[in-house]
Amino acid sequence: MAAEQVNAVREMKTHRPFVPFRIVTSSGERYEVRDRFQFAVSDTQRVLCYLLPELKRYVELSAEQIVGVERLQEKPAA
Repeated sequence: MAAEQVNAVREMKTHRPFVPFRIVTSSGERYEVRDRFQFAVSDTQRVLCYLLPELKRYVELSAEQIVGVERLQEKPAA
């Protein structure tokens, strides 16, 4: 299951056009990804480094921590 989640994140990164999404972790944390350059996926350790630009920090997520990947709903233009 962990490999499937990492593959889903990898696919979201390369999707054209980019579609914002949310990474959901086993602890219930939710991380919104609004830019393809906001994160990286490691092939060797299968760890995701997720940057939080507004807080000027990052978190590392192992594949086992990721339980879901959800597309974000875009708000319709007014």
